[in-house]
Amino acid sequence: MGGFSSKTSSSKPSVVEAISSPRDVIETVVEWKILPSSNEARKKFEEDGTLSKDSTPDQLELRIMLDEVHSQNAIANYAKTVKALDVFMCWIDIQDFKSIPVESYRRSKALHIYHKYIKTNAILQIQDIPEADRAIYKAAIDLSTKDQSILSNEFYGKVQAKCFSTIYINIYRKFKKTNEYKQLTEQIRKKYNNVRIDDFEYFNKLGEGGFGFVVHCRKKSTGKHYAMKLQTKKGLLECFSDDPWRADFEKQAFASCQYPFIVNLDYAFQTDALAIMVLGLATAGDLQKALNKSAEERLDEERVRFYVAEIVLALSYLHQRGLMYRDLKPNNVLLNEDGHIQLVDLGGVTDETGSTLGKKPENQGMLPL
Repeated sequence: MGGFSSKTSSSKPSVVEAISSPRDVIETVVEWKILPSSNEARKKFEEDGTLSKDSTPDQLELRIMLDEVHSQNAIANYAKTVKALDVFMCWIDIQDFKSIPVESYRRSKALHIYHKYIKTNAILQIQDIPEADRAIYKAAIDLSTKDQSILSNEFYGKVQAKCFSTIYINIYRKFKKTNEYKQLTEQIRKKYNNVRIDDFEYFNKLGEGGFGFVVHCRKKSTGKHYAMKLQTKKGLLECFSDDPWRADFEKQAFASCQYPFIVNLDYAFQTDALAIMVLGLATAGDLQKALNKSAEERLDEERVRFYVAEIVLALSYLHQRGLMYRDLKPNNVLLNEDGHIQLVDLGGVTDETGSTLGKKPENQGMLPL
């Protein structure tokens, strides 16, 4: 089921109308995520280097909040009011940098961080970084043209630690005294572990397949637009009746991939009847539509080379993770308004080694849904 692209529509069908399922099924509340205990969270953050071993309970709370979307938005909004958004954005960018497994892409992100926050006279220059340290980062960036492994995941660890300290002192301690903080903690307490169908506003249908369809939606709490892929569990199990363990491979594949040229999975949940994935929304159609345009509007050779290069990079990333993409076609290459592509529809992905999606259990009756 390809084509998670946005298009206008005068009608605004509800999900209930589109699926023709009982309302009590659609409104089922499902658990999305179980929060770790304080000790588990502390251990995790100390091991990844984002929290020191002598940190206070308040610092631990801040670190947990920096991993949660609603909290990030609230802290960012408050950071604007105290003119400290630059240090908050730097922390987030470095955290993203640390999660990148591919050296070439990590180097690109490292350059972005250096030029935006670290170099002398950078647009959002972080203060309190000694000039000697700035010079060391510049030298390492230059050397990375020949050896990308220099830019390890911990390359910006010292800068991130400075950012965290500044966020805690200049933003968080003040933010914690506001009504906005009280409202945020109450909202998280009530909603963090639950995602439901009616958390989204629904627009037009984007595409459909044999046992499901894709709709354009917007999450009410954040205002962010998505492509929601809804599939009937009955259809999934019938499709994979010869190998039921593969029924949730697409969800697992999306969840395991974080790459700019592959559609991102933000949420995955289920009702009694449906398996649901909430994915990034492409805003400029797909490659098939671009190829179908008139001769005057068709893609020029330079643009074709650009798209092919990004497709190859996406496939290479999947191969590095041990995944084989088996449904490459123009309909499954989405186009964004920023000019880049994203692969979609990972339903046919295979992982013969079990290195990413897990090895098949001996008991074939065990279903992941």
